[in-house]
Amino acid sequence: MLQKSSPKMKYLAVVILLLTLGLSYASADCIMYDECSRSPTDNPINCRYNGPAKPLNNQKSLSLLRSFCPEIASGSSGDVVTCCSERQIETLSIQMDRAGLLLRRCPACWKNFRSMFCNMACSPNQSLYLQATSFDESVNTVTSVNYNISSNFAHTFFNSCKGVSHGNGKAISAMCGSVSVESCTVKDVFKFLGSPAENPYAPFDIKFSLEDQCFTIDGKMHCPMNESSVQCHLGDRERGVAACSCSDCQAVCPKKPETPNDPKPWQVLGIDGWYIVMAAIYVSFLVVFAAWNIYFFAQTHRKNLNSRVSTSSKDSNTAYSAASSEKVTSTELTYGLTSPSSQAFLTDGSRLSDTEIDCSDRVSGQIEARIEAAFTSWGLLVAKHPVLVIMLSFVVCIALSCGVLFFQVTTDPVELWSSPQSTARQQKAFFDKNFG
Repeated sequence: MLQKSSPKMKYLAVVILLLTLGLSYASADCIMYDECSRSPTDNPINCRYNGPAKPLNNQKSLSLLRSFCPEIASGSSGDVVTCCSERQIETLSIQMDRAGLLLRRCPACWKNFRSMFCNMACSPNQSLYLQATSFDESVNTVTSVNYNISSNFAHTFFNSCKGVSHGNGKAISAMCGSVSVESCTVKDVFKFLGSPAENPYAPFDIKFSLEDQCFTIDGKMHCPMNESSVQCHLGDRERGVAACSCSDCQAVCPKKPETPNDPKPWQVLGIDGWYIVMAAIYVSFLVVFAAWNIYFFAQTHRKNLNSRVSTSSKDSNTAYSAASSEKVTSTELTYGLTSPSSQAFLTDGSRLSDTEIDCSDRVSGQIEARIEAAFTSWGLLVAKHPVLVIMLSFVVCIALSCGVLFFQVTTDPVELWSSPQSTARQQKAFFDKNFG
């Protein structure tokens, strides 16, 4: 009958498992070392090598490696073991200088890029991240590898570099291949970096695999490369990596202040309230104007009617009164019809009869007559008091021109192109104050 295992046995099993895993990590070694051939694009190809990392004794090579791979070359001469030879370090230095022209202006991006390729080329735990998938047996070289990288490192690298400026564009455009910068993704970048057909500086095929868990192949454990990565807006003070500038990292830029929402417009029945107000004023004006003209027309008509009745009651002067009444009526009806359009109602200077003048002609005639009378009075008033009118006009012009006294022309380009509250102005003021 089976007995339950004791807690001590469980503990022992866990310890054995951890030791086994530790041995797997400790036994990680190289899959390639030194340079044995060159690619069709004249890039050196690494030799096939399955063995432990080798000491780096050359002081010049060690100093060179420390300049761009300080994490790997942290020890003293003789204590540093790597999977890259002196020739490989020189080649790696040349390639880093080329990449630095694009990425060095953003320290976080540059650090992530260096860590990725330093671990691939020189890490003593190379076989933990890399698996050689094909070889050239004739020259004993590696022709393709799988490079396992953690998703976190890959996305941090991409996000730290995607905003880096270069010339009039983005540096990441040089690593996206045929894909536009706007559509470029982390997978597009890694596909380009590992393809000799697209990237002329890739010595052989490198298949980047984004992994988050360790896995086993042929009984050997492999884990993704998960070197500490740096976000572009944070940097890493402990490692001396500064944050990137605003022009290279959007997250560094200060957030724009939120503008308050526009006040809700005043509406009446879904229509702008001011439209309703203006329409009401216009309709009121029309009503008052029409009522006034109707009233004036009625008063004039009543006077004309009374005049006719009074004239016809005089027996002794019937003919003369009728003629006089007709003349007065004609004069009243045609008063004000002096414009060219109104003269069309007159034929050869003869008067118009009542039947020839309709209601609209009477109303328009009265309006024209009143406008003519108002401006005639205004003209007479100005003509009678010329000195007063000129003086008042001069005073009004002077009053309206007083704003010229407060007019200032800005000629300083700093004042023209930057706000006093802008970051650039504040930095300039600080520099001028402290450094002159």
